[in-house]
Amino acid sequence: MDNLPDLTKRMTLDDILTWSVKLFRRDFWYYVKVIAVFFVPTMIICGLIVTFTGLPSLEEFENLFFSIKLLYYFLAFVVYLLGFGLTQAASIKSIEGKLTGREMTLGGVARETFKRLIPLFLTGMLIILMYAFGLVACFVAIAVLSVFLTFIPHAVMIDDRYYVRAIDTSFKLVTRSFLPVAVIILVYGILMMSVGQIVTLALYIVPLIESIVKMIQQGGYSAPSAQDMAGGSILLIYAINTGLIIILQVFFLPLQNLSMTLYYYNLKNVQDGAELIKRIKKAKLQNETSK
Repeated sequence: MDNLPDLTKRMTLDDILTWSVKLFRRDFWYYVKVIAVFFVPTMIICGLIVTFTGLPSLEEFENLFFSIKLLYYFLAFVVYLLGFGLTQAASIKSIEGKLTGREMTLGGVARETFKRLIPLFLTGMLIILMYAFGLVACFVAIAVLSVFLTFIPHAVMIDDRYYVRAIDTSFKLVTRSFLPVAVIILVYGILMMSVGQIVTLALYIVPLIESIVKMIQQGGYSAPSAQDMAGGSILLIYAINTGLIIILQVFFLPLQNLSMTLYYYNLKNVQDGAELIKRIKKAKLQNETSK
């Protein structure tokens, strides 16, 4: 079996997912380290901001829109978006190196990523504006738009196509294969959400059972507060849950990026006529052999 798939032939959804798992297993620690170097510091900074700010009390929650805490939460959200964007870009660059035989060190991946920092940021702002327009329209518009914008990071990191050109590249590729791209996104989204829910449930199941027992002991007339359900440690449980979600994403993101990068290369190669060229060469070779 070859070490890499033939990206000049149109690949099915099964091919994409199968090869993603094979390549992920082969270079597991390399991909995980790339994600960890960018994503873990991002989540630590976000966690520190939330920890410093603290969770709002019931009174503060009712007036959260007018609270200074909202600004800190928004800051944590912005840090997360920036860090996640850089993580995605670095992961795609590392995968490109593996697929093209130009494996880079972590330092090389970081340099290639930060070299594109401004184009990535400005292209991201264009995406945010498009999402804002979709938000005004409806949820379905956002979901469909998300699929069409899937390959923007790949266009930026692999082909150095920025801004409108990156958006145009993604739209053209997805237009011809909307359903397979949407299915890949859905598969990983459901997988991540399912595992994440299991992790969250595992953390809250014990205090939840304790809260139910307490409610029964109180006659079943008043439900315990959220503070009681968490055993007085809501922030601690939040921190543990966030840490476990980080670990999950560090493992899931490379696999998802492998699938999307393989499909990006495959769609681009087929669209550029690589498959047709190969068939022509094969036909010429057969004709020469028959003679």
